[in-house]
Parts: sequence; C-alpha cells; structure tokens
Amino acid sequence: MHMKKVETIEQFEQIYSSHRPFLLMKHSLTCPISHRAWVEFERFVKDFPHIHAYYLHVQHARPLSQHIAETFHVKHESPQVLWVTDNGVAWHASHWNVTYDQMKKSNYERIIVAFCLYVNRLFVFLLKFLNIACSHKNKDSVIMVF
Repeated sequence: MHMKKVETIEQFEQIYSSHRPFLLMKHSLTCPISHRAWVEFERFVKDFPHIHAYYLHVQHARPLSQHIAETFHVKHESPQVLWVTDNGVAWHASHWNVTYDQMKKSNYERIIVAFCLYVNRLFVFLLKFLNIACSHKNKDSVIMVF
C-alpha cells in the first residue's frame, strides 16, 4: 500500500507540484462513516498501487483541509476523497459516496480520457509526419492537415 500522510500546507504544495495525478482522502478519526470510507480507500489503494495516494486527518490538519477546499473550490466535507490532476480536482466524493466502486469508476474514466487524448495527439503527429514525408517526396502530392 502506497499511502502517505499529509499534515501541512507546505507538504501538500510539494505533492501537488510534483506528483499529479493523485488521490487524497480527508479522514475523520471519530466519525463512523469516515471509518467505513477509510476501509474502502485502503482497499482501493491496495488494489491500485501505481496510484499516488495521500490522506489527512481532519482533526490534526484543519488548516490544510481548509486550504485544499479554498484552492480547488470544493466544499470541505469529511470523509471526502478527491482526484487531483494537472487541472485541479477532476472528481470528488464524500460520505456514503466514498466507495471502492466509485473510486475505481473514476480512475477508469480518467484513464480512458487520457488514452483518447494520447491517441488524438498521435493521430495529429502522424498526419503531420505524412504531410512532411509526402511533401519532400513529391511536391505535387501533399496531404493536407486540417
């Protein structure tokens, strides 16, 4: 399991600047709903060890929790899980919606979008390459890239 505890704003800013995307859980040590969500989070992280995963205890890191809410414009809740990407928070869930299946679904959706973007970039690159190759081979037959 690759979970790391985050306790300060400085730690979080370092993570945000160097480990995107990542999963973050805001966990309450006294809430039974949060305990159930924590079990789901642990199971998910164990099954997907390639994902960077972090957590904070809201009782010990209130300034950090508030900083995250303000930075990403996501209302603070606990328990709460957030997928943090280059573009901010791509997905979040709280309370009874923090489940293994929801995190898995969000992860797969993120992978599919990333794959589609990659294929699109590859296609554009290939069209440009073919355009250049054909223009050097025969100046009269150039493939137009729109």
